[in-house]
Amino acid sequence: MQDLTQNWIPALEAALANGLALTDAQQALYDEIKAMLSRTVNDPTADNALMERFRQMLTELGVLEAPQQKEDRFGDFFNQLLKRGNDLNDRIFGAKGYLD
Repeated sequence: MQDLTQNWIPALEAALANGLALTDAQQALYDEIKAMLSRTVNDPTADNALMERFRQMLTELGVLEAPQQKEDRFGDFFNQLLKRGNDLNDRIFGAKGYLD
């Protein structure tokens, strides 16, 4: 939500001020976003889907850059290490947890 109000909408408004024209569907989506921000009762699943559609629209217009996936080799290695340690622990001691 913070990204929407602090980055996405100001970027779109700046692009509109520089001469960008929205289609009717894009304008309807922008109006729907503004209506969502003025509501006092929110539906998180619907609002998140709406925000995702808005982000995709901004990416298609060139206002925002497409999000890039970061390679997290350390995180992958660490997850594999912990998984193998957990599997080893399970084979040695069995399925005994704190609640058993």
